[in-house]
Amino acid sequence: MRFCGSTHFCLYSKARNFSNGIPFVRSVHLTIFACMESIRIETTEHPLFAQLWKLYNDSFPRVERRTLEPQKTALRSELYSLLAYTDEGKFVGLVGYWEFDSYVYIEHLCVDPSLRSGGYGSRIMKHLCGSTDKTVILEIEPVVDEPTARRLRFYEKLGFRTNHYRHTQHLYHEDDPRGFMLTVLSYPGTITQPQYDRFDRDLRSIVMKRD
Repeated sequence: MRFCGSTHFCLYSKARNFSNGIPFVRSVHLTIFACMESIRIETTEHPLFAQLWKLYNDSFPRVERRTLEPQKTALRSELYSLLAYTDEGKFVGLVGYWEFDSYVYIEHLCVDPSLRSGGYGSRIMKHLCGSTDKTVILEIEPVVDEPTARRLRFYEKLGFRTNHYRHTQHLYHEDDPRGFMLTVLSYPGTITQPQYDRFDRDLRSIVMKRD
């Protein structure tokens, strides 16, 4: 699936007023349109999977990601989608998400480190949120320092809201540490207690299923 977005630039240059010879600054406003493509990865044999899998493993600590066999299990689920994003044929990032009857859970989002601050994360999230009329849910680490605060601001600018439920991460591995707290964000508004309870059950019984 191809989707397009625009980036607005304001370029400044010095010019000279011909009537009095006094230099002044002139601004030129440019809008550059670029198209990205989302490609669904259905098996580990896909040509983009190796590159995607490396970025996935480099971007998330072990407690926040699957190993290969559980990932194959997720790929077999009709509820799960793994998308690779390309820009002019160049791989830029990935998203893994689960679509349930009343909400979409974005489990993983990452962009190639060399391309960060280029607007790709925002464009990918806007594409995902704009392509569904369901509630969109994701998790982030609690704000404890500037990087975690910056991550929260990123999602808030996209319209996500914080839910103040006590939420611990379900385990990807049996030997993962227990009690790792996470913050639940949702778009376009907060979720109710019953909605949160349903989300938490789905995480435990479906998303984190390893066989």
